[in-house]
Parts: sequence; structure tokens; C-alpha cells
Amino acid sequence: MRVSRHFISTAVLWVILTAIGEALVFSPLFPTAGSLEADDFDKIFRTLCIMGVPVFAFVIATLAYSVSQFRGTGASNDNGRSFWGTGKVPVIWLAITSSLAVMTMIYPGLTGLSKLQSDPQGYGWGKEDPELVVQVTAFRFGWQYDFPATGQRIVKPGAELYLPVDTEIKFEVNSIDVIHSFWIPEFYF
Repeated sequence: MRVSRHFISTAVLWVILTAIGEALVFSPLFPTAGSLEADDFDKIFRTLCIMGVPVFAFVIATLAYSVSQFRGTGASNDNGRSFWGTGKVPVIWLAITSSLAVMTMIYPGLTGLSKLQSDPQGYGWGKEDPELVVQVTAFRFGWQYDFPATGQRIVKPGAELYLPVDTEIKFEVNSIDVIHSFWIPEFYF
């Protein structure tokens, strides 16, 4: 069996793109972890990226090589010859992507779900006596932060709120007009 130069060129491009993608997965692009959940989310996201980068790189490598090598000149409106995915390559590709899908269902899917169901308090969710309660009220173009323990109120048009370090904090979030997203990047939720 003779391996074509097209297959070799695509494979080389795929390996290069995969190496670049995997290097980015392990680069320090994540924000600083500010909660217990953040470390778990980092692991889950990295795992999904590790599994997804080769698949994505294969699609991009095949597409880029095909566009660069087989683009038409615009002279003919005839269809090209038919190509059916037979042989070992499509079977191997299906086996690899299917196993990645099953692995994703198991981890982080089922394992993460069982961890949450077995110990929802493990993350500190729903604790009765947090050290600090912050009532967050969203309104159009701003946030209002109330601290019931001290009676302090902060109304900010921006999105920054400074909190004490190493303190259990419970956020009670509501809105007075429309649905808003209260997001703390370092907490990952």
C-alpha cells in the first residue's frame, strides 16, 4: 500500500496543530483560582481540551490542506469524482471519536455528578453559617451590594467588588428588572 503525499502532508499539519493546541491547554491562560470549585473546573476543562484538541486539529488540518491543494479554478461546473469513506481510516477515526465521547460521559460527566450528589457540602454550598453574607441586587447598568451583618450598602455602576481573603461568603443574588449574570471569574461560577 502506497501512502500518498496528501495523507502525509495532512498528517504532518495535524501533528503540528495538535502540538500547538496542547501547548496552549497547559499554558497559564486560566484566571487565578479563588474557590474550591475552580481547581475542579480547571481539571475538567483541561481534560476536555486535551481530548478535543486532536479532533479539532484533524478537522482544521484536513480542511486547510484540502482548500489549499484541491480548490477549483472556476472553469468547470462539473462535480468531482465521488469519494466514499471506506477502509481503515474512517473506522479508526470513528473508534477514536466514539471512545473520546464515552470517556467524556464517564469523566467528567458521571464522576463529577456523583461527587456533587454524594457531597454537595464538600464545596461549601448551602452551609448555614457563612462568615459573610452579601446580598447582590442587579439593576440596569449596575449592582447593589448589601452586607446585612454591618448594614453597609454599596451601589456600583461597575462590576468590581472587593472581599476579604480566606472567608466563607454566601451570595444571595436577585434582580429588580431583568435577568442579569453575576459572574466572579476567579470562582468560575
